[in-house]
Amino acid sequence: MRAKRRSAMVGALLGACVFLVPEASAGAQTDNPRAADTDAREAAVHPNRVATMNLFKPGGRKPWTTAQEIAKHAPQVVGLQEVCLRDTDAIVRHLKERGLTYYATVGPASQKFGCGRRWGIRGSYGNVILSATPITDSGHQSYPEGGSEGRSFVWANAVVDGVETKIFNTHLAQGPQADVREKQARFLADHVKPHTRAIVLGDFNSEPWLPAMSPMTSLLWDADPYCGPVQDKRCTPTADASPNRKKFDYVFLNRAYAPPPGVSTHNTFSDHDLVYADVKAKF
Repeated sequence: MRAKRRSAMVGALLGACVFLVPEASAGAQTDNPRAADTDAREAAVHPNRVATMNLFKPGGRKPWTTAQEIAKHAPQVVGLQEVCLRDTDAIVRHLKERGLTYYATVGPASQKFGCGRRWGIRGSYGNVILSATPITDSGHQSYPEGGSEGRSFVWANAVVDGVETKIFNTHLAQGPQADVREKQARFLADHVKPHTRAIVLGDFNSEPWLPAMSPMTSLLWDADPYCGPVQDKRCTPTADASPNRKKFDYVFLNRAYAPPPGVSTHNTFSDHDLVYADVKAKF
């Protein structure tokens, strides 16, 4: 949903990178108040909570504000879209200062002058997955049809509700490109389908009952039980749009997870809400 952009960006592929923040050793002293407080906050991470958030904000955003939003809800895994990739390590560092250790995987990105006038990762933005447990494998894939901007998804193997799960995070084409979004959604669904356990996060720039979303809604269920191929007024909107707010941001689950638990939304500095769900693995 980037109708406000003045120009399209030049697509540039970046290899998936993993940022690891070292954990404290098992023998570390915890008898001072600050260390004890850190331990308590680390224990507060919700092991079955997954979240998604598009960070876009006209005029910029700061890594510490992103970390603050994530820390409020302490998900096990969060998918971020429209992240200045140079800020990823800073977001992880600010979370660590709040007692929350996360590991990050970033995917391919586009150049964006708002992220710094430099080519390469420091001048790019894209998708990021943060996990409170080490990421055992990760990768990314660009869509064959990116539309007006290069688009892609990033994936990672991470633990959710005690079991290893394939996590996908994506951002589909914006604006009046429904045909492109449908092709992207179908391409993504083909990559998700083979996995026993899968969770898909992201900004799909489409409401769930529109044809562009049929590849996803026919394969997965939305964590919001009121959002699906049949329009329902109870479906929770997640993004600012004209003339009304719309449902663009998703937590999708495959059948390895119990029926949709419902979602919670939190208004943020972005024009998208932070959306999260507490999920339960069946096996």
